[in-house]
Amino acid sequence: MQPTQELIDDIFRERVQRARRMTAEQKLAAGPQLLESACEIALAGIHSQFPSLSDADAWQMLRKRLEWRRRLDQAPQSQESIRAD
Repeated sequence: MQPTQELIDDIFRERVQRARRMTAEQKLAAGPQLLESACEIALAGIHSQFPSLSDADAWQMLRKRLEWRRRLDQAPQSQESIRAD
């Protein structure tokens, strides 16, 4: 059974409201939990793409993808991409 868009929107709205009620200290403490959740989701995606991959190899692929993303974020923008913004 697929969740309805209304349910998805309600869950998102509740998460936003909960985050807004958090203190700065609570938000800071939630960072590692959010990172762990994001890694679990990314690893599930990698295993979905490559079902025969071992857990160790999936972690290695995740690290490579994160490094690739970090390099993209640090790369200077070309003049074309600046004009497109």
